[in-house]
Amino acid sequence: REEKNLAAQDGAASDRFRGALEQLLRGSKESKPAPADPGLIDRFKSLGYIGYSPTTPAGPGGNLPNPKSKLEIYNLTMAALELSENGKPVEALDQLARAETLDPDVTQVHFLKGSILGGMGKYQEAIPALQRTLKLNPRFVMARFKLALAYLREGDSARAEGALQEVLREEPQNFRALHNLAATAYSQGDFAR
Repeated sequence: REEKNLAAQDGAASDRFRGALEQLLRGSKESKPAPADPGLIDRFKSLGYIGYSPTTPAGPGGNLPNPKSKLEIYNLTMAALELSENGKPVEALDQLARAETLDPDVTQVHFLKGSILGGMGKYQEAIPALQRTLKLNPRFVMARFKLALAYLREGDSARAEGALQEVLREEPQNFRALHNLAATAYSQGDFAR
């Protein structure tokens, strides 16, 4: 559990990140992204810091959000993921519901909820969760792909095709999107596509 402020352990890195963040908030084009630890990126994604933009970002020198304020959400999300992987989707959804009450704008909570519901065959319930994920992060390709699959399972091939086309705009070589588009066209007797 991360309950201590670790910035003091590596003051130089902390200062470098704060400077780059302030340049970014000012709209400066001079800042270059620093190499990031993949584990740190995963934590930030799980906490909702990567995947959507806050509606009111702090200005230069302003107060930045405290990642520790989302620690409970992170723990609930990780518990839900573990429960889901261990074949306990109902319990996982309970954890996600608790996380959602703490902050309704964490992308990963909605994505995981949609994924679990889809895995349970509850596509009508998965669709709004995946749509909310995409509202928070329109470029979340896997969420768009899972939304397309939910549309397909619900028999809405037009919406599914639209979502798959959007996946391909982001990732033109996405084999699964290409495969599902071809399968949809084949099932409709459209062999030329």
